[in-house]
Amino acid sequence: MDTGNANGENLATSLGNVMKRIKDLAVEENIPALVLAQMNREIEKRNDNYKHKLSDLRDSGVLEQAADVVFFINRPELQGKVTSEEGDSLVGVGNITILKNRNGSTGATQFRYNNHMTRISDY
Repeated sequence: MDTGNANGENLATSLGNVMKRIKDLAVEENIPALVLAQMNREIEKRNDNYKHKLSDLRDSGVLEQAADVVFFINRPELQGKVTSEEGDSLVGVGNITILKNRNGSTGATQFRYNNHMTRISDY
């Protein structure tokens, strides 16, 4: 999608316009739209076991405002954490944290994944 940067818009304005067009298209066609966003590196500087915040999204203000739902998927095993604080194995376990849900609740849940089949299942 063209960001429209040729008009001298800054990145935040361009991103806002793109998000609006995506959301308008999804509403018009009555389909869900999934937008993936890059994270900034601030989470690597914090020592909080990858507890995500909305501000972890790069250029987060526009994304936070436009999104109906914002969630983070994390696999602690990839950060070298293989056991929980309670001593349970985290190998093959991931976390989904919903930080914003315009029409529902927020919270966190776990899932199991199988690397060999690229499959996730209930915890």
